[in-house]
Amino acid sequence: MEIEGFKAFNLNMTNRYGKQFEEGKEYHIDGEPIFGLNGNGFHFCKNLEDTFRYFDPNDCVIASVTGMGDIVESFDEYNEYFNIFACNSIRINHILSREEIISSILAISLERRVCRFISTGFSLNDEEVKLFRERYKDSLIINQYLDYYSCGNKEVFKNFYNKRLIKR
Repeated sequence: MEIEGFKAFNLNMTNRYGKQFEEGKEYHIDGEPIFGLNGNGFHFCKNLEDTFRYFDPNDCVIASVTGMGDIVESFDEYNEYFNIFACNSIRINHILSREEIISSILAISLERRVCRFISTGFSLNDEEVKLFRERYKDSLIINQYLDYYSCGNKEVFKNFYNKRLIKR
């Protein structure tokens, strides 16, 4: 079985436990993949934006990966952790550039996923904010997330909900 996804690393291409990885290489572990602090295996996410739950988005490297062999999925509806996998074999396909990360997110049509990305704190520059505003010009919620998380307008949600309450 193979599943394509994304994995975050420290800037030096180590994981959270200090294991070194390289682009283009495959890695294997013995035993079944298991989630948790005492888990086993290589963890990765199906959705790029979910990788930022584990690493600071402005201080990490994101790679496209292929999970192989035995693969288990974690599904934590309460914490909204979906499509997170552990596998006993993984291939590090490609290190994504900043432009590839932005392009990948701009290709998403689900507001919920775009808002999850914006809320990670990934530092969008002015040009990137402009790209998001152009792409999602008809989405009030995405533009509110941009205002709040990327442009520092901490009143945007308060103002929106106050206006809604006044209209009732």
